[in-house]
Amino acid sequence: MKVYFFGWPGLLGGADTKLDHLLPLLRPEFDLTVVPTDAGWRRDTAGRRKLDEMGIRYAALNELPERLDGWGVALCNGEFLASGIAVEARKRGLRLAWSNEMMWLFSQESGALVLGLFDAIRAVSLEHGGGDLELPRGKRRQRPVELS
Repeated sequence: MKVYFFGWPGLLGGADTKLDHLLPLLRPEFDLTVVPTDAGWRRDTAGRRKLDEMGIRYAALNELPERLDGWGVALCNGEFLASGIAVEARKRGLRLAWSNEMMWLFSQESGALVLGLFDAIRAVSLEHGGGDLELPRGKRRQRPVELS
């Protein structure tokens, strides 16, 4: 199955570091592509080399095909929401999973929840429901989703 991670792995910070740690664990099981949400990745030669060595593709969204199949995953990436990348990823056919890595929601995240943009949501705290958040669409409960 194809999984597109929106963001860029990093050595400092929460979600970027989590992505850096997740990629080698998920690589044997999934067809991964990293989709950066800002231009800084083009200057990160060490990061690109590390992805190359793991056999993980990376490309800006505008460099990918117009039609995509699989899951788009963002780890608490505000730029993914604020820039319109999330909406474009959805238009291209991806199901979207959001992982909140904080103990609170920020404004773009709240808006995306109200609009029902995500197919699956993961929250880090039990206060936010853990992996079981209520979504606004029809007040239904969102159960943990197996990415298949």
